[in-house]
Amino acid sequence: MGLIVGCVLHLALLLYQQSKPSIQLTKEGGFTLFSPQTDLAFPGVEHLRQQLTAVSKNGKVILDLGLVRRIDFTAARALATLVKGIRAKGGIVEVCCSNEEVFSTLSNVYGEEIHNWDTVQDAIHSVNSDVV
Repeated sequence: MGLIVGCVLHLALLLYQQSKPSIQLTKEGGFTLFSPQTDLAFPGVEHLRQQLTAVSKNGKVILDLGLVRRIDFTAARALATLVKGIRAKGGIVEVCCSNEEVFSTLSNVYGEEIHNWDTVQDAIHSVNSDVV
């Protein structure tokens, strides 16, 4: 009985961690740096959507995917939809630091040209040059 309870508890903790991915937000110089701190998967899509929607009201967002090693199709689709929505409203979103696998999944889902900046500084420069 103890093994079953332990397994169920462990699965519940694992599911909770996936449903609420840690996101670091840094506001600097007129833009917000949005940095997920872990992989992005289906259970965390709603949390990701809520956080990015709240942050995008600023209008200028840098999406730092440096710590994201994997992203599943559902999370990539939600992220691409959010980026398109923010850009359609006149906001600026730049993606930076994503690894090849994450960027490949994101660009396949995005369906259009999406640029991946190598560093956060390059993305900041792009955001600042788009505003001027």
